[in-house]
Amino acid sequence: MTQKDQIKVMSAGFRILRADMFRMQIKYKKESHPDWCVLENNFKTKKALLERMNYLLKAPNVIED
Repeated sequence: MTQKDQIKVMSAGFRILRADMFRMQIKYKKESHPDWCVLENNFKTKKALLERMNYLLKAPNVIED
């Protein structure tokens, strides 16, 4: 997804999530905050991070980058 696509999606009211496996954190972007910010961190395992990510993606206004 390009930056231009992200702006369109955020303008439609969606939040974009990204799993940062290197730093073991979940990042997000939304229209009011268009830069990547840490939503959650300090995950002990990749499995725990991915399980939380899958849970967050169940919300109707959240998509994955």
